[in-house]
Amino acid sequence: FASLTYLLSIKLSDKKSEILPFFILLPYAFFSLSKIGTLRVYMMYLLRYFNKHHFKNKFTHIELVSLLALFFIMLDYHLVYQETFYIGFLLSITLPFVNNAFSFLTPKKKKFVIPLMIYILLLPYTIKRSYQFKLLTFPITSLLILPNLVFLILSIISTIIPLYGIVNDYGNVIVWILKKLESINISIPISDLGGTFSLLFYLLLFIGIYYLEAYRTKHSKIVIIGLISLILLAIVPFQDPIVNAVYFINVGQGDSILIKNRTHSVMIDTGGYKGCDMAKDTLIPFMHKNKITHIDALILTHDDFDHSGAKDSLINNFKVHTILNSKEQFPYKIGDLSLVNLNTLSTSDDNDNSLVISLNFMKKKWLFMGDASTKVENYLIEQGYDVDCDVLKIGHHGSKTSTSEKFLKASTPDTAIISVGASNYYHHPNAEVIDLLNKYHIKIRRTDKEGTISYLSLIT
Repeated sequence: FASLTYLLSIKLSDKKSEILPFFILLPYAFFSLSKIGTLRVYMMYLLRYFNKHHFKNKFTHIELVSLLALFFIMLDYHLVYQETFYIGFLLSITLPFVNNAFSFLTPKKKKFVIPLMIYILLLPYTIKRSYQFKLLTFPITSLLILPNLVFLILSIISTIIPLYGIVNDYGNVIVWILKKLESINISIPISDLGGTFSLLFYLLLFIGIYYLEAYRTKHSKIVIIGLISLILLAIVPFQDPIVNAVYFINVGQGDSILIKNRTHSVMIDTGGYKGCDMAKDTLIPFMHKNKITHIDALILTHDDFDHSGAKDSLINNFKVHTILNSKEQFPYKIGDLSLVNLNTLSTSDDNDNSLVISLNFMKKKWLFMGDASTKVENYLIEQGYDVDCDVLKIGHHGSKTSTSEKFLKASTPDTAIISVGASNYYHHPNAEVIDLLNKYHIKIRRTDKEGTISYLSLIT
């Protein structure tokens, strides 16, 4: 909007140069109806125009932002549960104050400082998404400001003049450059900072902005030093008090289990979802959050996508030493972990070829069933395998093809873990399985209800 207004103001009056971008960008807004961020910017521009030219600036900036926020909530109250909703309006409220605070700078310096302040404002949110402090994010973003602006202008012009081929080729070049720059991933892992960090961060940041706006540079320097110290404190790799853990990671409709024994870690399955990169979006951020720097062994129970779909991405983007995907590779021992595969059955059914992993750890017996069906359960019992356990990872996400009454009697678990996606297409877990678990007073824990399920052992 600002760029178009500036270009139009060269030949037109202020009023015309401010209203024309609204109509020029109308097609773009129409095709972005599902994107709250785009609509927020578009409607905010419109409100500012009417406030200036029709209401004689009767409303303050904060009042306009508040009215727009209430309008969006009235349209869809679910927005109050979205972090991005708050982040967008936080930027809308804060940026005018930031602009005033740095009014003593030259326009050229402002062009650098304002994007830097946006980056700093978003820092707690971006860290929480990846649990990494990415050192090149701001330089890369700064380099792409001008190319992105050119792309936007070309896109607008293409609505009048057919430049689709040029716009497409130019866009592909930007994407190629972005991928190359993103591949240079220089980052520092950061554990979960919690709400206290964000609260202190924004408190110091806003006090600093206030002091800058009030020309109290001495005080602002002290606050900036405090802010930098807070960030450095978050980066310091304090010893993790959790020495042993078993995590049933919430990967939606799929399985992924992470076992941590001091400095060793073993993952059973990766999950997989075609709508996103499960490794980059879920698994790797989770491990950064919990200060896990590598995986000693990745166990793939079988080849179903919801168990192994994120394998390639995980291997390409995280340190994985060993992959175990066949029965001949067991038992596997590392540290205090001794993992045994109980399923030696060989069939044409991929689910029934699933590895069934048994583990004694943290004073509990664990049994991870993969997608094994009742056929495998009966085989284990008939062969005399020790299936007794304290915690049973239910087979096949609670499908009725697994978890027979006979098997529950033999395994006698105290707790049953069901790794399953919310409102999934398969209607897992099956009501019959739930009824059986309740019949034997087995505690049921589900990733679709609780999210990631954690069992932890602390250093005493």
